[in-house]
Amino acid sequence: MNDNWIEFDKKLLSDSEVANLRKKFQDAVDWGKKAGYTNDKHQKELKDNSEKVASIRGGIINSMVDFEHFLCIFLSSYFCENWKETEFYENILAQDFFTTYQKIKLFQRVGYHKQKKYKGKYNGLSGIMLKLNELRNLVAHGTPLHFTKPELGFPYSGKATHFDDNLAKRFGNAFEQAYYCLSLLDEDLKEEKFKKEYGRNKNTQKLSEKDLNEEIKK
Repeated sequence: MNDNWIEFDKKLLSDSEVANLRKKFQDAVDWGKKAGYTNDKHQKELKDNSEKVASIRGGIINSMVDFEHFLCIFLSSYFCENWKETEFYENILAQDFFTTYQKIKLFQRVGYHKQKKYKGKYNGLSGIMLKLNELRNLVAHGTPLHFTKPELGFPYSGKATHFDDNLAKRFGNAFEQAYYCLSLLDEDLKEEKFKKEYGRNKNTQKLSEKDLNEEIKK
């Protein structure tokens, strides 16, 4: 079996080169302290900020990975017969060219959640999905705007997000709502497919019994 992570074992620098580079960075910090540009308090703020952003950032990205997987399952089930679902997922939805944004837009275009029987219960669901994905993209690709404040953004677009417990809570609430709605829709879809398949098999069975009776009469 091939090891797909074998590149991790490549050593591009010697131990002494790594040690020298670390020393250079530390020397730069020490020089900054002596010159008055930084101090221990400032360095602690940098470290705390980095850990804060990493924690919330990781939670958002991790949650959206799970959400995208579930959305792929729903779309595969919608478009395919049972024996084709896995193939559709792996060969189309899971490929690099099919982005999370495109999957959400496809869900929106299909409009399964807009059926009359739901009486508008899921109105706004695709919009929440798009907002969740927008935040996911920001935290995944954004850069720090201020190293002592938990802020990320795209410097040239003007978009920015302040990372704090309130953001994490708001994201968590919106994510949970979208995930549970999708879960209920997936249950309905699978029930519909089961009834359709069961009805088809039942009709086939009746047809077979009829043919058998005809043969008996002969």
